[in-house]
Amino acid sequence: MKINKYFLIAPGLLILLGVFLLFNFTFSSDEGIVFSEICPRNCATKERQWIEIFNNSADTIDITGWNLFIEGESLHRINLTSTTNSFLIDPNEFAVIVFDENNFLLDYPDYSGKIFDSTWTYTLSGTEDKKIGLKNKSGDFVGLGMPFAFSAVSSSSLERIDFNLLENEPLAWIENISSPTPGQSNFCLLNNCLPNELPEAKIIINKDSFVIPTQEMIYFDGSGSTDSDGEIISYSWTVNGTLVSTSSSFYYTFISVNSFLIELTVVDNVGGVGKTNITIVTTGNNQEEEIKDLLINEFLIDPLEGSEWVEIYNNSSSSIDLSNWSLFDGVSKIGFSTSTIEAGSYFIWEFNNKLNNTGGDIVILKNNENIVDSVCYGNYTENCLSSFEGIPKKGNSLARDKNIFYETTTLTKGDVNIITSPNTSSSGGGGSGEVISTKVFMIGEIVINELVSDPGDDGVEFVELYNKSNEIINLNGAWIEEGSEAKTFLIGNISPQGFVIVEKPKGNLNNTGDIVILYNSKGEEIDRVTYGTYDDGNLNDNAPVAKDPFSLARRVDGQDSDYDYYDWVLTSVITPGAQNKIVSLNEEGKFLEQVVGDSKIIINEIFPNPVGSDEENEFIELKNIGDIEVDLTGWFLSDATNKKYKITQGKVSPQGLIIFKRKMTKISLNNSGEEEVKLYSPNGTLVDSVKYSGSVKENFSYAKKEGVFFWTSEPTPEKENIIKGEALAPLISIEVKTLVTVNESILFDASDTVDPDNEKLNFEWDFGDGNKKTGIVVEHKFSQVGVYNVVLTVTDESGNKSIKKVVITVKNLIFVADDFSRDLFQVILSEVVPNPVGSDEAEFVELYNKGLEPVDLSGLKLDDEEGGSKPYTIPEGTIINSGEYLVFPRTVTKLAFNNITDKVRLLDSNKNVLWEVLYDDAVEGGSFIQDENENWQWSGTITPGKENIFSPINSPKTSRTVKRTSSNKVVIETTLGQIRNEDLGDLVKVSGIVAVMPGVLGTQFFYIVDDNRGVQIYMNKKDFPDFIVGDMLEVTGELGEIYGETRIKVKNKDDIQKKGFEKIPVARVIEIVEVGEANEGSLVEVSGEVTEIKGSYLYLDDGTEEVQIYFKTGAKIDKNIFKVGDLVSIKGLVHQTKSGYQILPRFQMDLEKVGVAEDFLEREEFINSSGSVAEKYLTATAGGLTSILFGLFLKNKKTHILTGLKKLSGFGLTLIRRKTK
Repeated sequence: MKINKYFLIAPGLLILLGVFLLFNFTFSSDEGIVFSEICPRNCATKERQWIEIFNNSADTIDITGWNLFIEGESLHRINLTSTTNSFLIDPNEFAVIVFDENNFLLDYPDYSGKIFDSTWTYTLSGTEDKKIGLKNKSGDFVGLGMPFAFSAVSSSSLERIDFNLLENEPLAWIENISSPTPGQSNFCLLNNCLPNELPEAKIIINKDSFVIPTQEMIYFDGSGSTDSDGEIISYSWTVNGTLVSTSSSFYYTFISVNSFLIELTVVDNVGGVGKTNITIVTTGNNQEEEIKDLLINEFLIDPLEGSEWVEIYNNSSSSIDLSNWSLFDGVSKIGFSTSTIEAGSYFIWEFNNKLNNTGGDIVILKNNENIVDSVCYGNYTENCLSSFEGIPKKGNSLARDKNIFYETTTLTKGDVNIITSPNTSSSGGGGSGEVISTKVFMIGEIVINELVSDPGDDGVEFVELYNKSNEIINLNGAWIEEGSEAKTFLIGNISPQGFVIVEKPKGNLNNTGDIVILYNSKGEEIDRVTYGTYDDGNLNDNAPVAKDPFSLARRVDGQDSDYDYYDWVLTSVITPGAQNKIVSLNEEGKFLEQVVGDSKIIINEIFPNPVGSDEENEFIELKNIGDIEVDLTGWFLSDATNKKYKITQGKVSPQGLIIFKRKMTKISLNNSGEEEVKLYSPNGTLVDSVKYSGSVKENFSYAKKEGVFFWTSEPTPEKENIIKGEALAPLISIEVKTLVTVNESILFDASDTVDPDNEKLNFEWDFGDGNKKTGIVVEHKFSQVGVYNVVLTVTDESGNKSIKKVVITVKNLIFVADDFSRDLFQVILSEVVPNPVGSDEAEFVELYNKGLEPVDLSGLKLDDEEGGSKPYTIPEGTIINSGEYLVFPRTVTKLAFNNITDKVRLLDSNKNVLWEVLYDDAVEGGSFIQDENENWQWSGTITPGKENIFSPINSPKTSRTVKRTSSNKVVIETTLGQIRNEDLGDLVKVSGIVAVMPGVLGTQFFYIVDDNRGVQIYMNKKDFPDFIVGDMLEVTGELGEIYGETRIKVKNKDDIQKKGFEKIPVARVIEIVEVGEANEGSLVEVSGEVTEIKGSYLYLDDGTEEVQIYFKTGAKIDKNIFKVGDLVSIKGLVHQTKSGYQILPRFQMDLEKVGVAEDFLEREEFINSSGSVAEKYLTATAGGLTSILFGLFLKNKKTHILTGLKKLSGFGLTLIRRKTK
């Protein structure tokens, strides 16, 4: 075969290129020398001033013949000194240019670096007329940012904090808040020198007004408070100056009528304080409304004709002389009279252009100062005893029903109010003026039915509601809420099987993803839909995004399985106020039925875990099961992360197959956990999807056979699927209604269950109520309310058995939603025993009802730390009476509490945390209770089902996992290298250098290290003494463990003694396979390729192993500078979690990008010859690439040369294998 001569020349050229780059990288320009620290005027007098320079390159640089430039002065030659005999500055080396060497050494006697001498005529000021710079021996300025002026300092040095910015950029510099650091890494690079931004305190309450009835529980939420440059570590709430809570949020009940100042104080991690307050005005409670003499009863602000008017009503039992009463609009008096109003009678004030049509208030004052009644409307919220959200339409009045005002089309001036709601919808939404119902609608009666989040040019955003019931339902007081928690309140009625349209909901619906929630007037959640990228904890459940010209609609009006992914589909026919019509529009403008699974293009096989390279061999296979050829151009493939690949070309013939490899799609399929592959048509319609979970065996594909997916050991890319492997167990599918009523006949259907080996199956059902049945489809009735675990066991002829469980909730025939919700917070944790003497089966949790009424606990969940034991669901009908202690033993809950540290949590039915209590170091035989001051303590007296008794524990502490001695422990002096040889519970003393400050990786801990090892230092109180990174500390504390990671637990700041500044710790270079117990707590540096980026972490692979790099919020790291395929070097602390080890970077400069892997992998366009020629060619290519990579490693990481060579050998072989397959 003839070989193109250029083809043979190419490898040699590539090798020469590598050698050139290697030479070029080793001997580069002078621009690596930069200014890094300046001690100018106010830092020192002229004779003691100095300038620090730094070699920021990978090359040694010779500064012979260089000059210091100061504008307005002659050039100042840089000279050698008595301590320095060379002008060479090595990579990452510091040096100083001083005015006087002797003075400098007197000021900094520990300085050991290079010192160059120069002089300057005037003091270093940095002003515009005294710019400074460096000139090389050719007379050229070094670097693009020279010369430059710099900011004045008040007392210390000016430090460079960003070497990516030029010298002349102000943000590159900041004044040091500590002592100058010549010859060392700048203090402000390792410690935050920016002035602290004070935190901003914010208060949100669960009410729409600050006027609150007494005896009503109010939720105060301060979690929206923010700190722009740190984190909030404490919250303090006071009511009229009395401390009531130190949590971010709490519940409070006012029992008297008064005015209350609620103040929230927040403190950030460096002591910054932020405050805010609100005033709550309490009135008589909802059960016993305060009796008022005069009431505002009805008013008209925008008449069709005639005057505005306000109607008041005499609510007393005697006549009232109005001469002492006045009507105000919140600004001025608008009405007064000398008339008398009889008991039970009305009085009308009429005006012209007094009442504001866009929002305001109306107030009755007695003696011109005492507020007797007030009502606000529109967006006015100040001092409102009653309020109406919104503005009535022209000609409609606002009328009172008890303490609530409604818009009405029937005006009853001077007579009893008749409230007739205005039409809310043009299509079935309320008819023509039905009298409102007082019924509060419940779950299942009204649903969100359609929405438009991305309207066309002439459209608006809207949310459509649908009434599934057979009754007219009043919406007054209900609201919808989107992801930003903006509320849109509803008014009017909705007819049976009717619709209501809410146009332009407040807050706006996000085009890429959002959540919409419907609440009734009691604040109970009725329905929700989550779509697109909005993360409510389960992205897999989200409905698709409806971009213009589509709406998002329920597949069937009112159908709600609580699984948005299947309930909601896209439609190009938008039907506000009418039945949904589910259609999509193709490119020719023809309407096609949109049915997921009805497409002739299906996902046929996926291959997540091939032998060898995942990049080369992973694939997704599609099949055309139709009778005509299909062009896939414009279709999309996606995975569980919603990363989409647009197919740019590819036609598939009838019954034909086509594969898409990972290197083309960039879709990386998970080998463990959960994954989903989705196929979309060009208009965004989801046409097929497949999910899998668990650990994927190597070289197994997930293939479709007769409509069902199986794992097979014989992948068949672009061939008919073959199902092979071990004898496979049946795959169970159960179809059943999961929320039912007592004695309802329920059909359990397992007819979609299949056996991969096509063997005969046997079905056995256990209903959890003592009844069992056999058969593929069975019926059953539950006779009692409860939650039942129904278990189906399916066995094939080979004896392979599969088991599947489905949870059935049985309610009474008429189910009224829980009315105890506002009392749940009267139920508290009273006692927990996590480490009993003897068997752990004696563990228990005890709840106590401190309220005055019984509370229904049905459906609530008890749980330990997130990710620990499975939550225990409290059975239906469980009531805890006032003053009762209710015990939940481990033998019932199956909750296994950790003896080292754990939480006790009470969750609602949706797993939202109602409260949680954290404990550390469980005392054997002790109970965890609150003492009389509400402080949590360990007590030696266990009192299940009874009032707690606090008795201090003085006896020796022992347990199965933690060593305990008497309180007079001997302090063991040890080292970081030996500390893990001591027993848990020992009192130890160890020294180490601060590697990271508290508040960066966590508010309660930091790390100390030496040259080889490290350990976490933990303090529950977070009351740490002052120290900085680089300080040597001596720490005394108890040796403990958290999720397997060793830590030292200290009690107070006196347990941490600062010995002075030692040095900035240097990360130790290791391979990723070494990330584990041997390096736990150590400051390490690893390098490799970024293989995956998600949320708060990325994965790094160096060829020896893969590790998770986790970015803590306090580290303020921007991971978006990286992408999959980047070669990076990362420093951080080795940290252990429940799921394994990870590395925690401390700040942005712990991350460094050194290259891009993809640049060297995609060369297939050059391969057109036979395998043998290609192998020779690629062997040469690999050699050239090795030269390039070797040069890159020399430039970026000299310390990685040996590790890099070892990895390059494997990289080259892998490259050759990829190219010759």
